[in-house]
Amino acid sequence: MGNVIARARGGRAQLIDTRAGVIQTFGVDVASAMLQGDEVVVNLTSGKTQIYRFNASGRTVFGPVRTY
Repeated sequence: MGNVIARARGGRAQLIDTRAGVIQTFGVDVASAMLQGDEVVVNLTSGKTQIYRFNASGRTVFGPVRTY
């Protein structure tokens, strides 16, 4: 198991294990995504921000739990 990173690709957010590859793809119209603590902060092309929270496993996320 490698490190987990977040990125935006093709309008979707992706969680990626640096050794195993894509873990999860989520979101719509995503411009950027970054990890911040136990959350993934997703900026949309509309200018809104969505927050996704990690599940108990620490490997996948659920949400969005907040949208600004």
